[in-house]
Amino acid sequence: MIVDEHVSERIMLECGIDQGCPLSAILFQFCNAALLQMVDEKEEESAVGYVDDVAAITVGKDFQESNNKMKDVMERPGGGFELARQRGLEFAVEKFAVILCSRKREPAEGQPRKTQPITCPDLALVNRDQHYQISPSVFARFLGLLIDQELRFKEQTAQALKKGMVFIGAFRRLIKMTRGTSAIIMRRFYLAIAVPRMLYAASVFLFPPPS
Repeated sequence: MIVDEHVSERIMLECGIDQGCPLSAILFQFCNAALLQMVDEKEEESAVGYVDDVAAITVGKDFQESNNKMKDVMERPGGGFELARQRGLEFAVEKFAVILCSRKREPAEGQPRKTQPITCPDLALVNRDQHYQISPSVFARFLGLLIDQELRFKEQTAQALKKGMVFIGAFRRLIKMTRGTSAIIMRRFYLAIAVPRMLYAASVFLFPPPS
């Protein structure tokens, strides 16, 4: 390492590659392959991921059972923490996000005529004698999709609408009555840029209203 005029002694790197290395996408697939197989589908566990984003999913009768299953997925022999150690990886647990999904509701405190999403318990994890307490989030982003507790995707819909308004505002400044871009080209911009950005993951969060 070189800091100003100081040159440190050589440091042996046990793992890792240079930032921006074209091999990173391929190597990530090898690293993440084991993490995607750490779950037991017979126990209603599953995992999905892309590059360095991985989501583990557990199903339970209630939130506490789901949390207990997730704790087991991460801490058991052959689980997430052990697989990471075997491959020289380290989870940034402070970046973990927990979403407990259910549409069940409970009476809102102090508002007898209103209801609210049911209270979610924290997820407690232990790794190398380090204890972590992760509070559930109201919604979290995974692969660009905002997932909320009730799976109604209101936040994702609002984000898509916001993206569309930003593009429309930019296009409006480009298409002027004089010396502006033609309407035909702006339509191509809209279809090629704005629509795909707005409708990213549309098959997940856009669905027809009940008849």
